[in-house]
Amino acid sequence: MARIRTVKPGFFKNEILADLPMASRLLFIGLWTLADCEGRLEDRPKRIKAEIFPYDNVDVTDLISRLQSAGFIIRYTASGGNDTESEVGEMKVIQVVNFKVHQRITGSEADSESDYPAPDKGLIEETTRKQLGSTKETPRTTGKEGKGKEGKRKGKEREFSPPSIDEFKKYFIENGFSEKLAERAWKGYSAAEWHDTKGNKILNWKQKCQNVWFKPEDQKEKSSAKKEKGNGELLFEQHERFTEANKQQYGGGPDDTFTILDPY
Repeated sequence: MARIRTVKPGFFKNEILADLPMASRLLFIGLWTLADCEGRLEDRPKRIKAEIFPYDNVDVTDLISRLQSAGFIIRYTASGGNDTESEVGEMKVIQVVNFKVHQRITGSEADSESDYPAPDKGLIEETTRKQLGSTKETPRTTGKEGKGKEGKRKGKEREFSPPSIDEFKKYFIENGFSEKLAERAWKGYSAAEWHDTKGNKILNWKQKCQNVWFKPEDQKEKSSAKKEKGNGELLFEQHERFTEANKQQYGGGPDDTFTILDPY
């Protein structure tokens, strides 16, 4: 049974997908509509062609293989199936990679379960490495699913512009945390395309850092640094400012020495 899914603008700018034939890209979208709540469907090329390309003469088997090679789907054999076209007790399955990260499942479908077993973790890790090896980050291919009818969503999704690594470091340093911790956090979120560990899109990265990364045990000795500056550098800076003010008031030259009182 085909289902409503969402395609967002980022799909069309995915550089890995851009290297695939247009038919493969269209097939990929079609697979989302055939997949269940976990992003799984039977690996039956003839049936898939009948559902997605009923009027076109295309080689769906080849197109599926291209999507697999690019790391967008996982193909595997699972036990417990009742497919009469496959071996008894087994079924061939396709898993759309990162399906639940990019599609929001709602309504009665959210309460349902997949009819197909999940692929082995080893296959998932292998596919993830394949994607990371191609782009050094997890590709963003889809958007989150709405409720099936336009205009029924609760508010509009805020635009998000990922921060640069320099912005990230600056924010961490300003709050008393190390550049190393900033790099670790930035690389993690960048690889996940700015989704948290629950698959939710990060809309406020500063707030996320405060909630997740800004822990007291990881913070530098910020108060001690201020104290040291107050005992040394801060007093020197105050002396310089007062000296400069006296020079401007009394017309002293650059080599003149003024004795001032410590304001504190």
